[in-house]
Amino acid sequence: MLTDVKKITEYLKKLGVTEGFTIRTDERDIGIVDTSANTGITYTEPLQVQFGRIGGHFSVTGEEKSSSVPVLSFKGFPHTVTGCFSLYGSDFRNMAGIEHELKYVGDDIVLNHDSTNILGLLTVGGEGKFDIDRGPVDKIMNKYREHGDSISAQDELLDAGLKAQAS
Repeated sequence: MLTDVKKITEYLKKLGVTEGFTIRTDERDIGIVDTSANTGITYTEPLQVQFGRIGGHFSVTGEEKSSSVPVLSFKGFPHTVTGCFSLYGSDFRNMAGIEHELKYVGDDIVLNHDSTNILGLLTVGGEGKFDIDRGPVDKIMNKYREHGDSISAQDELLDAGLKAQAS
């Protein structure tokens, strides 16, 4: 992770963020980047900074693979995204542990149709809906979204034969 403010600023420019951001430090003097409203982050390689709050959308995409290193780590992910959170089209499939980084998403959570271990996402606060398969997985996950009832969601996913999603 980058810690130097100048290097963080240069990196943010590569992501298309040239204004509307602040860099603060945590107790370990690690630079945390927060962005203001209407700032979206889309990237195709492992993050080099730690994001805190994204005032807009956050997406990982595989459409323009500019790196031979696939993005498979939640390291650097923000804890808050006020807009849509999307991993659709990325190399991400296994969502195990994402709830330890991501705490709130203000809009929809969009994943690949074959994403697994998705129950932890029910603990992520927010108002949006799940957009995963446009079928039974969405229906079950959205049914339990408001209350974060992962046990009932797991039972229903298993009853529907969706063991990989229910793990």
